[in-house]
Formats: sequence, structure tokens, C-alpha cells
Amino acid sequence: MRIFLTFFSLCLIMASCIVVDPSAIGNGGGVVLGGPVPGYTGRVGCNAPITNNQFQRTRQNLASYSSSFDRMDVAKAQIPREGCYTVSQIRQLVTLWSSSFDREEFLHFAYDYTYDIDNYVDLQDVFTSSIDRKEFVEWCYNR
Repeated sequence: MRIFLTFFSLCLIMASCIVVDPSAIGNGGGVVLGGPVPGYTGRVGCNAPITNNQFQRTRQNLASYSSSFDRMDVAKAQIPREGCYTVSQIRQLVTLWSSSFDREEFLHFAYDYTYDIDNYVDLQDVFTSSIDRKEFVEWCYNR
């Protein structure tokens, strides 16, 4: 009961709550019963996504690095600390890399920090090569 009241209190303070099957979060995700991505009813990979303001700060920080290598290192350090992203936010971040190799590396990394994981396959269009798109789709379905 105490956990529920704490959760309920947080919901009131934050004015937003998601309800998921808690036993299914992580490795495979839970099913969204109500959440921050309108109309999304698929599996979730993590808790509620970061706010738009947090996201904009992250994106600006990553964009400030001219080296793809440095940008990837910073992303791998910063993203886990900040939490959870939507596929739409991941789409905006992946465009910071121009090579298919870097985009693939980033997308493979970012999957574990994505809320609406059933939408992840929609990111296939960030690749120009049909072979890269096909490999990415297969990777998504094998997750």
C-alpha cells in the first residue's frame, strides 16, 4: 500500500503517469496501459521518456562535438545517466552521425534506452542502403 501511495503521490506531483506491467520491464519490455507516447500500445523498454527540455540539452551537447568518435563516446556516457527516450527522440539524435556504420552503432546502443521499442524498426529509414535497412530490420526483430 505504501508503494502505491508513493507512486500515486509522484503521479500527482509530476502530473503524468504511465502504467505498465512491472514484471515485463527491461529485456523484452512490458505492455503500455497508458503512457507518454499518444496512441502507443506496444512493449516498453524503459520508464517514461525524458522531457523535451532535457532532450534538447542532450542534442545540443552532442551536436557540439565535431568528431563522430567523440560524439559517440559522450552519447554512451550521457544517455544512460539521463534515462529513457522515445523513437522520435532517437531519430533526431541519430542524424548527428553521417555514416551508416556510426548510425548503426548508435542505434544498437540506444535501443536499451528507448521507451516505445516496438516502434524502433521504423528507424530503418535513417539508412540509405537497402542492405543496411534490411540488416537493421532483422536486428530489431531478433531483439
